[in-house]
Amino acid sequence: MQKAKEFFKINEKGLNFLMKVSDLAKMDNVSTRTICRRAEEIEQLIPIRYPEGSVIYHGNRKSEIDLYVYQDYKRQRGKLMNPLARKYVEPYSANEMALICPVIERVVVMTED
Repeated sequence: MQKAKEFFKINEKGLNFLMKVSDLAKMDNVSTRTICRRAEEIEQLIPIRYPEGSVIYHGNRKSEIDLYVYQDYKRQRGKLMNPLARKYVEPYSANEMALICPVIERVVVMTED
C-alpha cells in the first residue's frame, strides 16, 4: 500500500491522478523527452480542453502530469492536432477516462486500526 501512495499523488481537488514524467515514460515504453513534448502539446489545450493543474512544474521542468489527461490526449492526439477534426472530438471527462484507464480505476485507501 505504501508504494501505491508514493506512485500516485491525488490533486487537492481529488479529480486528478498525478504521475511523474519518468513513471509515465516507463509505462508507455518511451523516453522522458517524448513525454515532455506531449506535455507541451497538452499545455496548449489546457484552457480549451483540459483543467488547470494537468501539468505540474518543479522549477522550470515538468515533473508531474495528470494520468487521465495524458491517456485522453494519447487517444485523441491525431484528431486534436488536426484543426478540422478537432471540433468532432468528444469533450474530456475524467470519469470516462477512469473507466478505460489501464492502470487504475479508483484509489481505495485502507488504514490499519
